[in-house]
Amino acid sequence: MFGNTSPLLLLIAFFVALMVPLALVVLQRYVNPPAVLVAAFFLLAPLSAADEIPAYDLIKYARIYCSVLIIMLGVFVMRAYRLGPTGIVFAAFASFYTFAGLYSGSPLAAVTVKGLYLTIVFAGLIQAMSFRDFGEIKQMMRLVALSSSVFAFIVLVAILQNPYNFLRMGRFMVLGLNPNRLGMEMAPMAIVAAALVLYDKAKFWKAFGFALGAFCSLVLIATGSRGGVGMAAIGGFALLVPLVKRPVVLGVTLAAVGATLYLVVGYVSPESFERLQDTSFATRGEPWEMAMNAWRESPLIGKGWSPTDATRLGWSTQNFHSIYFQVLAETGLVGIGFFAVALLYCGVRGLRMYAQVRHNPVAAGYAVLALGFVVGTLAHGLAEAGTILGSNINALILPMALGLFDRIPELLRQQEVAQDGAAQEAHDAADSTDDADADHDAYSHADAYAQSYDQGS
Repeated sequence: MFGNTSPLLLLIAFFVALMVPLALVVLQRYVNPPAVLVAAFFLLAPLSAADEIPAYDLIKYARIYCSVLIIMLGVFVMRAYRLGPTGIVFAAFASFYTFAGLYSGSPLAAVTVKGLYLTIVFAGLIQAMSFRDFGEIKQMMRLVALSSSVFAFIVLVAILQNPYNFLRMGRFMVLGLNPNRLGMEMAPMAIVAAALVLYDKAKFWKAFGFALGAFCSLVLIATGSRGGVGMAAIGGFALLVPLVKRPVVLGVTLAAVGATLYLVVGYVSPESFERLQDTSFATRGEPWEMAMNAWRESPLIGKGWSPTDATRLGWSTQNFHSIYFQVLAETGLVGIGFFAVALLYCGVRGLRMYAQVRHNPVAAGYAVLALGFVVGTLAHGLAEAGTILGSNINALILPMALGLFDRIPELLRQQEVAQDGAAQEAHDAADSTDDADADHDAYSHADAYAQSYDQGS
């Protein structure tokens, strides 16, 4: 099961697995426990596919354990067991997609493999509902940026060990990660980095986000992954929407990003950069035709599950390189129709959420981050199916972002109630004294209370 992993390393891993949930329960007053695990997942997910790393098979199980622990702590510690309307609709589709495997030729293997995806969907939804205030969302973004920087540093070390592999040897591969998988993992990291640059008020985190985003962008270009670059670009564009009212900030941001990319593009692989300029889907013709052939075998309900030819009775899913073709082949017209309705409903909920919070500078930033994750992953899904094929970063951030469509308006209402309570307290204090200074002090106290709530704990 764990290959050549040493017994000592397994013992250490078992000890860590026991201590992590205990430590997070103890520290729940200071951190959001599931958010810490989301940050850990951002590091574990890409490393679990890096087969050149020792004991990477152990990291695979650590990634799964992390997603299960998000659910356990979210439900039993944070009491986040109630999903909102958006979460319920997407969870219903994900459940249908998973259990469609029961009518495939290998029902046990199908539900087991697709069950990993369903687990990460519920982990993302529960994480979103576990946020107690906007400060915890900011905390998660910073933690994710830190864990992403660890992975970025690992990639940087690999580049320094063999610069030629990065600069001139075609599409960039590292640690056993193929270019498309590397692009898929780096894209959400780049979006988080952009969110820090645009919406975090601390200068340190703005600078940190810029450095991380610049490196992720460089690696994305070097991979030649059009899906990864497209996801990062679309998600980043969504983050810029609220800044239209601040053209100076928008102009400086675009100029800085453009200048950075211009300076480094000349040093990456010409083959990768050339591939990024190819707008055709010629390389997807074969897998998409395979998906259509699979669909034609059962047009109404699909095949339930499409295992690879090498493991027809085993444990691997055929990748049709598009979440839409994947859903069509495995669940037929019923499934793709369900998916379309679910996405339409979620889209309406997302736009309504943004309309509710767009005048609040704190909530609006997190709203566009959620929208950026959703449109980015769905755009990535045009040419890649990884988002619904297993336990990876995209599979986590899509349901988490959809869950935020429900949670952000709730947090805004909580904030308004707290501010109204503070204002009422100030009014009562002012009425209880004839001293004008006391009146001023009371209202100052209300303002301070409201600001502290805006900033989180």
